[in-house]
Amino acid sequence: RFEGSLSGPVLGNLTFFLGGTLEGQKGAFRGIGADTVPTYVMGGLDTTVAIPNGLDTSVVEIPRFVQFSGECDAQANAGFACQGRRLPYDWQTSATANAKLQ
Repeated sequence: RFEGSLSGPVLGNLTFFLGGTLEGQKGAFRGIGADTVPTYVMGGLDTTVAIPNGLDTSVVEIPRFVQFSGECDAQANAGFACQGRRLPYDWQTSATANAKLQ
């Protein structure tokens, strides 16, 4: 979280004030037991499959799915560590701004 403000005189009895806040969070709070529920995301390429279709052959890439949240062992999860309660792409950002001329 970052907060900042700036104020001062402009002319005579005229003053200004500027302020704002910026807050970021890796993930929203999830309820009790959420760290035990697995969520999966694509984690690279698993294999390729060649499919012949007459004169040509099409190569299809099959993605690897790895566990993102929940409880897991990185050794058994293609080297990816689990993130507990976090969900993928669940970050949050909040910003506010204030200004006053008096």
